[in-house]
Amino acid sequence: MRRTGSAEVYDAIRRHKWVLLSFGVAHILIFIIPFDEIGQTYSSTGIYFDYASKMMAGLIPYRDFAVEYPPLALLFFLLPRLLASTPQSYATAFAVETLLFSLAGMLVVVLVSQRLGFRSWKPVAAYTAFLLAIGPIVSHRYDIFPAILVLLALYAFLSERHGCAYALLAAGVMTKVYPAALLPVFLLYHYRKHSFQGIRSALLTFAGTGLAIALPFVLMSPGGLLDSFSYHAQRGIQLESTYSSLLLVAGEFGWLSVGLEFTYGSWNLTGTAADVMAHVSMLVLPLSLLAVYWMIHRHLRTRPLSAQDLVSHMLLVLIVLVATSKVLSPEYLVWLLPLVPLFSGRFRHGAWGVFFAIGVLTYIVYPVRYADLIWLHPGAIVLLLERNILVVILAVVVAASLRCGPRGGTETQATSTTAVE
Repeated sequence: MRRTGSAEVYDAIRRHKWVLLSFGVAHILIFIIPFDEIGQTYSSTGIYFDYASKMMAGLIPYRDFAVEYPPLALLFFLLPRLLASTPQSYATAFAVETLLFSLAGMLVVVLVSQRLGFRSWKPVAAYTAFLLAIGPIVSHRYDIFPAILVLLALYAFLSERHGCAYALLAAGVMTKVYPAALLPVFLLYHYRKHSFQGIRSALLTFAGTGLAIALPFVLMSPGGLLDSFSYHAQRGIQLESTYSSLLLVAGEFGWLSVGLEFTYGSWNLTGTAADVMAHVSMLVLPLSLLAVYWMIHRHLRTRPLSAQDLVSHMLLVLIVLVATSKVLSPEYLVWLLPLVPLFSGRFRHGAWGVFFAIGVLTYIVYPVRYADLIWLHPGAIVLLLERNILVVILAVVVAASLRCGPRGGTETQATSTTAVE
């Protein structure tokens, strides 16, 4: 008999209390250690505080003031504002909120690890190490919220609570749009089982949840809400993206000319080459995702359904999304943070090492060397290029693990294929 969700959570806490306690303390220390003043300089909590303060004053988002984020994100901005009245106290309250989500994510990592059939302390240790590598950006941006919603959706899917999984995924989309890229992955698993009724129910649940969250704002200001989703599509090539690193290197060799301007809340490249690359990226990203979906479809046709493969498929989609997007802000690494520790392919530890290096290099580029990058210092450009090459390598490692099949050993052989059936 399958245990209820609360019973499984209680059992996980009881069995792994020392792992959770030890690494929970480590999480707290990571959040309170003053990495530097630079990270706070580039914090976005001031923007969140402004939005929350306007809502507290009775203004309606999207109608009375422009918002660049989806509706559910506003809830996470508002909660710390209920306890804090100044930007400084709000930043502290927001950091506590992100810490609580990070700790919740650690517990869900344990729960998913049990579903995958391997020792939970290793993914938890990796999760904590990656949190340290990424640095203080986790507590200054809100990306941990959609990341944990995605992790919860994964756990619900593995627990055969498919309606809950699609509802959580829709909530993630209403918090930050990127989880929409994972919807086809879940649907492909339903298609693999020829569960067409399940696909219809899933789409209705997903659409219904998203509509329920967005409906009040749709009624009050449909144009303002639509602008929050289309806002980022109008951006150019962002300074830290994969495309930018290639253009900047080409500029250093004198092959083309690029400039910088601060628009859409970030530094973006200007010039003919940057404009052309922005249009190219709008084709590269969807085509790359379609190629990954096709690869997943082919993979599912030749192998039994596996919980481990589902994690790898979701991770691969997000890495490709990050690598091919024309924007690659440092907080995008948080999207990968809960899934990389759960990756259990043949090159598992290699993937962990690459992601740790990505986190460290990202922290060095932003915020430590960000001023140098804005001034197009060659050393900072090289660091950015190295980071982006590693992102591509991580995608290759995950894809290669899928092609090679599961790695040996008792730790992963225990995985139940019924978890996704």
